[in-house]
Amino acid sequence: MTATANLHSLPCVDARHLHCPQPLLMASRALRALPKGAALIVRGTDKAAPRDIQAWATSQGHRLEILHPPSPLGERGVEWLLRLTKGGP
Repeated sequence: MTATANLHSLPCVDARHLHCPQPLLMASRALRALPKGAALIVRGTDKAAPRDIQAWATSQGHRLEILHPPSPLGERGVEWLLRLTKGGP
C-alpha cells in the first residue's frame, strides 16, 4: 500500500472554512473516539489552527505531522493538511 493510499484510508476531519476554535474542537472530538496509536487527517483553511492544534497535541501527548503546509488559495486564505496520531497514557 502506498503512503497516499494509506492517507485515504484514515478518518478525515474537514474543517475547511471554519475558524478557531472549531478545527481544534473537531479534531479533539474525532481523536477521542480512536484507540491509542490511531491516526486521522485534519484538513483546514484557518491560518492559526495548525499552530493551535500543534500546541494542544503536544500538551496531550499526541503527535502531529504537517503533510501539506499552508498554501495560498487567493482570497480564500490558506489550505493545510495534518496527520494527528493519538498518544497519551
